[in-house]
Amino acid sequence: LGTLDVPTVMKHIGSMVSQKITINPIIVGYLFRNFCDLHDDEYVSNFLSELISRGVSYINAYNGLLNAYAQNDLETKLETIIEYMIASNILPDIDTFTLLTDYYSEKRNNEKMKNILGKLRKFGVSLTLSLGNRLLCAFSSMCDFKALITVLDEMNQFGIVPDVTAYNAVLEALRLIKDLEKLEELFAQLKEYHKPTVNTYTILLKSYIEAESITRVEQLLAEMNAMGVKKNRHLLQTLLVFYAKQGKVKECSREILDLEELHPSISFDFFITIFKAFAEAKHFSEMSEFFKELVNKNIINPEVSMFNKMMLLSSSDNGVFFDDLMEGLGLKPDSHTINS
Repeated sequence: LGTLDVPTVMKHIGSMVSQKITINPIIVGYLFRNFCDLHDDEYVSNFLSELISRGVSYINAYNGLLNAYAQNDLETKLETIIEYMIASNILPDIDTFTLLTDYYSEKRNNEKMKNILGKLRKFGVSLTLSLGNRLLCAFSSMCDFKALITVLDEMNQFGIVPDVTAYNAVLEALRLIKDLEKLEELFAQLKEYHKPTVNTYTILLKSYIEAESITRVEQLLAEMNAMGVKKNRHLLQTLLVFYAKQGKVKECSREILDLEELHPSISFDFFITIFKAFAEAKHFSEMSEFFKELVNKNIINPEVSMFNKMMLLSSSDNGVFFDDLMEGLGLKPDSHTINS
């Protein structure tokens, strides 16, 4: 379409409509963006009229124009068209509200997002799984728990079960506000409909790591293992830092089994924050034990440059420890080591 002139495009549109091919708002939005000066209201109006005369439905034509305005961040024009549609009895449909949700979510306009829920009811538009998930993810990113509950209630009324991504978004919002009771309630609800993902467990585990509840962390890890959910790089690092701060070498060593599966994709930089956590908590002997185990398992190959990095990231009184560890591994300091 980008290589054609407007009359030819309109001819094709008419041909498609005659063959009962729906011209959806995304296609119409593309046409507006590529064949119109969106700041020229008269031209836009004529283009809109031409599309409708070719058989494009009123709602798809107007939703397409809204799509074009949203893509070009012309908020005032977008809102003017919405008002005109309602005044002209061109009632918003699910595509209209999905488009508005995506637009206001990206702009993080919480009030406009809340208005969408009210307008859905006003115009008798049934909530869909796709729009419900979008609203949940948007309100989760804004940590608006009251709005989240409203959306969940609306979805329940329509018999719609959020997908696991949407559940995870709500769980993350609960983690941020540290509401462990509601977090557990929603986690139990999620498990009624879906198998939790590694992201689900990461959110739960981070919540209890922040609460320093080792017992619940271990319970979740056991459940995760029983469910056959594999840890990813991010979760492994989170767990290792948690255990390192407490000097728990046994637990760190246990995670090596999962590290071996990810090796050799893990670089030494992955371990820097873990060794730093050991050092800052003054668990030097435990750090040495864990480091040597990594070497023995061939997960890392000790080099002087590694110790130089660790010394730069660690506090000044830890230099002697690293020097002794290097000597124990038969490594000789270089000029960077001495400077560190």
